[in-house]
Amino acid sequence: MSVFSQLGALIPGVSTETTADDGTEDVPTDVGTHPHRERMHATRVAPSGIRLETDTARTGERWVKVLFVTGFPETASPGLLDRICTHPSADVDVTIYADPEDPRTSLLRFESAIKSLKVDHIEAQDRGSAKATVTERRIRDHEAVYTQLQENAQRILNVGVYLTIRGDSKEQVETTVSSIRGELQRQRLTTKSAAYRQGDSLVTGSPVAKDDLGQTTPMLGQAAGALFPFAASTTIEESGVLYGYHATTDAPVYLDRFCRENGYNVLVAGEIGSGKSYDTKRLLLRRVAKDRDTDIVMIDPVGGFASLAAGLDAEHYVIGGTRTVNPLEIRPTPDYLLEQENVSPFIERISAVMAFFESFFGYVGAPLGDRRQVLERCIREAYAQNGITADPTTHHHESPEVGDVRAVLGDVAADPTEVLNGDDYSDGELDKWQSHAEDLRLNLEPFTSGGQFAFLNGQTEVDLTGSRVIYLDLKQFGGGSDEALAGLVMQPMYDAVYERLKAESGNTIIAIDEAHYLVESPGSVEWLKRTTRHSRHLNLSLHFVTQELTDFYDTDGAETFINQSSIKLLHRQGNLTSEHADALGLTDAQATFVRDAVVGKEGLGFSTALLDIDEGGTYPLRVTALPEEEAIIEADGTPSSRNGGSAQ
Repeated sequence: MSVFSQLGALIPGVSTETTADDGTEDVPTDVGTHPHRERMHATRVAPSGIRLETDTARTGERWVKVLFVTGFPETASPGLLDRICTHPSADVDVTIYADPEDPRTSLLRFESAIKSLKVDHIEAQDRGSAKATVTERRIRDHEAVYTQLQENAQRILNVGVYLTIRGDSKEQVETTVSSIRGELQRQRLTTKSAAYRQGDSLVTGSPVAKDDLGQTTPMLGQAAGALFPFAASTTIEESGVLYGYHATTDAPVYLDRFCRENGYNVLVAGEIGSGKSYDTKRLLLRRVAKDRDTDIVMIDPVGGFASLAAGLDAEHYVIGGTRTVNPLEIRPTPDYLLEQENVSPFIERISAVMAFFESFFGYVGAPLGDRRQVLERCIREAYAQNGITADPTTHHHESPEVGDVRAVLGDVAADPTEVLNGDDYSDGELDKWQSHAEDLRLNLEPFTSGGQFAFLNGQTEVDLTGSRVIYLDLKQFGGGSDEALAGLVMQPMYDAVYERLKAESGNTIIAIDEAHYLVESPGSVEWLKRTTRHSRHLNLSLHFVTQELTDFYDTDGAETFINQSSIKLLHRQGNLTSEHADALGLTDAQATFVRDAVVGKEGLGFSTALLDIDEGGTYPLRVTALPEEEAIIEADGTPSSRNGGSAQ
């Protein structure tokens, strides 16, 4: 409800107060002979009537109660009223009056206070009271402030803080008041209601800036500053989608991830139940509705995106079924990308394949170690046998498969010289080549027919260009039973999408749920670093959803993704450490907001999160969804019948 609704008594045409039969004051609005249009305009800025009771008032169809702060903590940190401004009631106005005191009056006040404290100190010393220590400290504090006042380095302000709380019923208002008082008590703030002064209360809380209640407390300017959490700034980008409303000012925040100068990656983090997955689905849905040229790919190990995929009629592929995905696939790179980037697509592909195998061998408990060179040489040989070299014009040939690599390893195990092309090796070195090749070939047994990873041995049969929205279902690898396995399988899924995006010109968002799985797989960090570094080449936005930032910060090198995310949306992280808050560049107040963020619950209608935009500011958000959006986000997740339930 607009703050202008408090101005009923100030609008021309309102009659004088009359007393109702029940003893309360009833203030009707009399528009007299004003035309209907003027009456309609008047009710837009003021209620049709005001009913004043002992400590509440009814303005139109709503109820109002005004509290004023009577007691403040001895010391205050910035953002003292943040929790009130973002209270779940969502209908609380904070009004602060600050009237500078005459400097001469302030000096006299402190001179008198210091003299009085010195007398108390002497008396406490004479009695041997422990109070002497307290008064001594207070004397030092007062003298320090007195010096600042003399030097005009400090100012005393008479400050009044008023909270206007509204609701649809008197009971609702009282419930909200009780909750807010509890919040304030935790901040060591005490309040009272303005009994029998409801007219003055409404005026004091209105935009006319007139403190008719006059309930002020003298305080230093620094303490008064701690009361102001307000930030009037916001971000509104015409091509963006609504991320939420500023939790303090209710200003909308519209943001376009593809307008960022330092990459398009997004990180959404929050503990279980905080609303991070819900928020991600909401943002993806709004992007699809806003921009029909943006494609969405969801990589999901736990089924969190299933409802959105069903609602958007996504192409649904169950990974691990009968359709294969080739970790070694390479596709032609458009000329414009070759000209823009000083990189070799072939070398990049070899790096990606080796990163995958590093993760695989780590997962099966057989780290590559000094066998790495043997495996890489055999992988290059497998490409060469298919006619693929570093020359980009050869990348149209069919890519080798893991089975081809096993075949080359078998050749090396039988006779290394057939593959090493006459290179000069000693007999001992050739023996090592044979031994390593035998070991590697055996380790790749899970990729053979009937093996755990057989679906990763074959040409890619998943069409990742046939739909605007694609859902890669990895549930059989997720669910928390084996996070390292889920992270391992995610890598070739992403690489398959990346290869196909080379031929695309539009924007693409790849959303990865439970992204912390990626750092659970041994050897995956290098893959993660390469992935984030090159995502911008193809107008690609990686959208990672994770429970724990700790997983990224505690794994060497994994923080790369956090650092290269131009947008961070931080839902409740109750265990956010000071070290991680510092690494994120958060102030103490911002870190506290993240730790205490409101969790989305049924019936509440929103959650809160901190939005951090690289070189664009930080905003506390209230996150909500429209009923139409919620119907899609919370659908039952049944796959689309268009593709027979799932494409396996």
